[in-house]
Amino acid sequence: LQHKPKLKISVNLSPRQVSDRNIFDFIKSVLKHAGIPASNLELELTEGVLIESFEKVQKLLNDVRSLGISVSIDDFGTGYSSLAYLQKLPIDHLKIDRSFVRDLESNESDKAIVLAVIALAHSLKLSVIAEGVENMAQMQFLVKHQCDKAQGYLFSKPVPFEDFCQLLVTEKKNKSH
Repeated sequence: LQHKPKLKISVNLSPRQVSDRNIFDFIKSVLKHAGIPASNLELELTEGVLIESFEKVQKLLNDVRSLGISVSIDDFGTGYSSLAYLQKLPIDHLKIDRSFVRDLESNESDKAIVLAVIALAHSLKLSVIAEGVENMAQMQFLVKHQCDKAQGYLFSKPVPFEDFCQLLVTEKKNKSH
């Protein structure tokens, strides 16, 4: 797990947004208007979005990755997609759903699923992000089994918009020094 990752903004895309023929142009204009480097943006799609219009999703993901935007499959393991999509789609990360992380210390099935997802992702040269990490025991298990990143209340609870903006300002000042 990385302890001091660069600041990334993750945005969940809904099936409706993905099917919008202007979504790519919209993403480009938002990046330009906000002055955010594409490498600091990550788009998250659920497994369900992948099966709705595979060719359209594949094109969109190729286009956004060509800009330097990373792509994650969110809530992995809870949807109905085929594992074949993981080979065919240009994605960077699998995010293990919090439902498998919650009882990691006590539930053998959850442990097996998390280990399988980590192994699958790494064999496909994808990184793994565990969602919903709330305690050190969960984090230690994930570190021990080479999960790449984690997110959850252990690191930060949701923060109000104003506090987040202040975090961005502080981060920018720290980089300039």
